[in-house]
This record gives sequence, structure tokens and C-alpha cells, in this order.
Amino acid sequence: MMYTPKVEVEKRKDKDQLMQYALFLLGQRDYFSAKMYDKLRSYAQDNKDAQSVLDYMIELNYINDERTLENKVRFISEGGSKGPTRIRQELIEKGAPSAMVSEALSAIDSEVWRSNCFDLYRTRYKIDWDTYKERDKRLRYLVNRGFSYQDAKDAVSTSLDDYCDS
Repeated sequence: MMYTPKVEVEKRKDKDQLMQYALFLLGQRDYFSAKMYDKLRSYAQDNKDAQSVLDYMIELNYINDERTLENKVRFISEGGSKGPTRIRQELIEKGAPSAMVSEALSAIDSEVWRSNCFDLYRTRYKIDWDTYKERDKRLRYLVNRGFSYQDAKDAVSTSLDDYCDS
């Protein structure tokens, strides 16, 4: 028996089908315009169709980068497990304009990030560190989650008993 490779049939969509596809995607969650354009372009017969569908969605305010950014920043920052650096990186990867991301993150008070860092540290670690190797490991944990080095250092330097007193 001879092996025959599967040949993928390209599913190219016309303008009406792209519109339905865009509405389907937006029914699942909000998208940034750049990410939506990439998704539409991969299915479009012509890039002009993808751009016109995207423009129409923006005109109807179905796609609004500012609203999407505000919702995502609020949702992620309230979760508390990620710092501003990590959030910035993830949002830019999802297609958010970097200037808007910086503006949205700077609008959040630095005490919120500091509090999130302390809360994450307290949740993750139940006992104080006893070696510098353990302290460095805890610092890396917090910094890798996007918190500033200073906030991470303050969280690790504070005794866990002090958290219970506040």
C-alpha cells in the first residue's frame, strides 16, 4: 500500500463569509484590530476584503482597541499574579499598540503592583527563607512574573510574620 500525504484544501472566504467569521470570533472574546486583521487575512481570498471587513467592524465599534486594552489590563491586574512588565509583553504580543499599553499600565497606581507582588509572595511562600540561594530563587520568581526588582526585593526582605500583623 502506497502512502499518500493529506493535502489540505484551502478554505478561502469571500467578503460575506469573512464578515460572519469576524462576528463569530468577536462573539468568543474581544480582539485587537491587528490580531483580527491577521485572522481575517489568513482566510480571505483577497487582503482588500480582510481590510474592508476590519474597517467596517471598527466603524460599527465592534472592534475597539482602547476598550479591549482597558478590559484586559483591568482583568489581568486584578488577578494579581502578573506584574506590569509581563502584562505589557503579553498585550503587545496580542497586537495591542505599545503606546496605548504603556499609557494604560501607567494609569494603574504603583501601590497596586506592590500590593500584588506582596500578595503573590505571601501566597506562594509560607515560611521565611534561610539561605541566600533560597532568597535569590524567590526574587527570580517574582521578577519573572513581571514585577519590578525593587518590589520583589521589598517583598522578599519583609518577614512573613510582618504580613500577618498587617
